[in-house]
Amino acid sequence: MDFFTPPRRTWLTEPDEHLLLPGMGSVPLHALVRGRLRAATADWGLDPTDVLATPLVSVPLPLYYEGGFGPGRRRWDGVRPEAMTHPLLWLPERLAQRYEMIFPDGTSRIESDAEYCVRVALEAEAAGLFDPAEGWVDVLALHDLDIGDPAVRDRVSRWLAGVDDPVLDSIDLSDWTERAGDPDWALAQTQVLVADLVAASWVIACEGLTTSLMNLVQADRTSTKFSAAHTALLGFARVASDWVGAAPLTGAGTTIEDTVNDVTGWANDLAASNPSLPELLDGPAVALLEAVDAVRSNPVLAESFDSLAEVAALAD
Repeated sequence: MDFFTPPRRTWLTEPDEHLLLPGMGSVPLHALVRGRLRAATADWGLDPTDVLATPLVSVPLPLYYEGGFGPGRRRWDGVRPEAMTHPLLWLPERLAQRYEMIFPDGTSRIESDAEYCVRVALEAEAAGLFDPAEGWVDVLALHDLDIGDPAVRDRVSRWLAGVDDPVLDSIDLSDWTERAGDPDWALAQTQVLVADLVAASWVIACEGLTTSLMNLVQADRTSTKFSAAHTALLGFARVASDWVGAAPLTGAGTTIEDTVNDVTGWANDLAASNPSLPELLDGPAVALLEAVDAVRSNPVLAESFDSLAEVAALAD
């Protein structure tokens, strides 16, 4: 293996984009993550239930099965042979599986989605499996297998179907990812970073939601249909709930999730009894807009970016 100039492929990320904290460009975070999730499932040939997307990490991750794939199975059902160039589909077991974290008081828990994704992203980039400027290591090309060759694609397909192959059977990225003296460094680093990453992602997500909701509220009311506006509003509410739901709004403990529940009920009541576009846009749409804009401009949450910058400076 050539650790210094490995063959690489670009995939999903923009030039010089790192794996942590996407959405800093012109595309709203909710559109970016959803678009990349669709692209990943199509490129890999996986069902969406086998892929995990988070606003904390720039690309989706495949979900490895606890305990492995089972007898006679090399990977997920439907995975495309072309996808097997990607190192995320060859993660060593320590990266493929989640840690159980044990605390001094004897309690324990499994890594959350956010913690797991951040840890894998940290390790993939630190190991050189991903390079912000040049993309992802081509795992097959490391072993002189050109996926553009039909014979190689057929060979990979047969291996995925259970046929032994001395080269494919031997592929192990542990040489890239393992630090003998400190194997759990990324777990510790994740615990330092994750709270600030979540807070920063709330701000980034609300930047995009604020713009999208502003466009909805300012839509041409002579040509916009109530049904279309209602569907769009509920979609933005779902994004806010999924990605920003726990973000605080007031000192009294109100969160975005509380506003989402109110807005959803309000919008659905209008749809059921009085489908008035002005009432929808001036009522629940504005309420959600004001809530996400409050998160976007929250100075306490904005401090998370400074904390992340300080950690990055220490790492350098």
